[in-house]
Amino acid sequence: MKRSLGLVFASVLLPMLLVSCGGGSGEAGFSDSGGGDPAVPTPGGNGPGVGGSENKITCNWVFRGIEGTGRNRRKGIVHSVGEDGTVVIDDIQYATPRASIVINGSCATLTDLGRGDVVTVFGDVDDQTQLGDAEAIFVDYDVAGDILAVDSDAGTLNVVGQPVIVDENTVFADSIQPATLATLRPWEQVAISGLVNESGALIASRIERWPARADWQVAGVVSDLDVSRHMFRVNQVPVRYDAAAQVGFPSNRIVEGQPVRVQGHALWIREGFSCCEPEDGGIDAVAIEYVDYLSSDPLAVISGMVTRWSGATDFDVAGVPVATDDSTRQIGIDLASVAGSPDGFWLTVAGSVDEHGTLRAQLVVADYSGSMQFNGPITAVDPERRVVEVATIPVMLNSSVILRVHDGSTQRAISFADLNVGDELEVLGDFVGSYGGSIYAVRAIQGPPSQDVYTMLTPIYSQFARPFFTLAAGDRQLTVETDSRTRYFWGHTMPGGACSCGSRSADDFWKLPHLSPVRRAFTSTEVVGKWMGDRIVAERIFWMEE
Repeated sequence: MKRSLGLVFASVLLPMLLVSCGGGSGEAGFSDSGGGDPAVPTPGGNGPGVGGSENKITCNWVFRGIEGTGRNRRKGIVHSVGEDGTVVIDDIQYATPRASIVINGSCATLTDLGRGDVVTVFGDVDDQTQLGDAEAIFVDYDVAGDILAVDSDAGTLNVVGQPVIVDENTVFADSIQPATLATLRPWEQVAISGLVNESGALIASRIERWPARADWQVAGVVSDLDVSRHMFRVNQVPVRYDAAAQVGFPSNRIVEGQPVRVQGHALWIREGFSCCEPEDGGIDAVAIEYVDYLSSDPLAVISGMVTRWSGATDFDVAGVPVATDDSTRQIGIDLASVAGSPDGFWLTVAGSVDEHGTLRAQLVVADYSGSMQFNGPITAVDPERRVVEVATIPVMLNSSVILRVHDGSTQRAISFADLNVGDELEVLGDFVGSYGGSIYAVRAIQGPPSQDVYTMLTPIYSQFARPFFTLAAGDRQLTVETDSRTRYFWGHTMPGGACSCGSRSADDFWKLPHLSPVRRAFTSTEVVGKWMGDRIVAERIFWMEE
């Protein structure tokens, strides 16, 4: 299944700012809808276990030095958040007047904590009274993303490849009503906090909704590291990291046993293309962060769409001001080459926040909304412009593009000079800004010579003339020919990006131009076929309605 890359909208990301420990995350805690769980704390109190913090973001644990002696570090489950600003974690009641709340690496407030969250808390505790004074409380959702399978009778579900067990102690957030496992459906999005058992399953202590089309996430310890394949696991979730930004790692490398937080998209298995089968799980990582709660050099990480653009050194991501300079490392993009408004750009930015609230970027990684996924033979190569044509569609491959080749079961980096006419090229990118009819690529994978073509392009309904129709590709057009061997599939796009497709007749497909303009606007088309030099001969056509 080819799945479009998801977007987290700016309205979701804005509350997440923003100092994180040892490398943060663009995701943070999301308050329950309805306001019933947890309660909103009020100011007051100053003794251990008595009184709480104001409903404000406070992330200054680094400067107070929670790594000092005499501080207890405990891991436990949130049982309640009191109106007086106290929080009960296991059997200990903590006061929070000075506490930093950090959820998924981003600063948060006490109201973002939920009953059932598994937390790591630093602070003094009186063992006799079971009262404590929290300095910092950290939450990392163990897994977040699409439900791939759910069995309410067995009390199990699978989220992005992680088996999850639900029992009588599992807390369902207010956003899940009725508060039972039977409410949840495949391809809905959830975030889960819990504890891993001996078999590797996650015993869920809390389940809440996760924003639709947000990045998938998993947190835990690196295991089964395979450097040659750029793969590892976190709990039971496979992670591919060949194109991921790696933030905060000692010695700048991933090592077995390191605690990490991973963000990314569905792991793509690049062995042909199909629309309708669900993924087996796994994350194709965009960013991997080394989790160090005691870091003395905290970084901030934010992911989102560009919401303001004044140039390569001054722009906003999800409403957060970002500044770059000559030392900023760039992956998948050359900011200086961007002309006009960078519509469709999705950036992950890591750096430090200055006294004005500007994120001083050390690293910028480009990603896209995924409206352009294209696979086909290279039909022309222009080394001077660093442009290739794939089935006659220009593809811009600037010096920062992630360019790799299949090498058996692994991938390795190559240069533009390694590309040849006739080679297959799989492209991820978009038609962006002033590039017009060119695909601005952020990742391209070279394969052996092939005539196979896969497209996600928009049909030009005025140019349907059976057995031919036309696809728009920027300011270019592609002709598609159908014949008696072409198979047709129709369905609805599900929340996870899959298609509930079923086989349909050719007559059904050729009725598309007669749909209302509104209905056509919410219909996407995928074509799989062979390149014949001037057209695609379609083997399979999928059209999906939102």
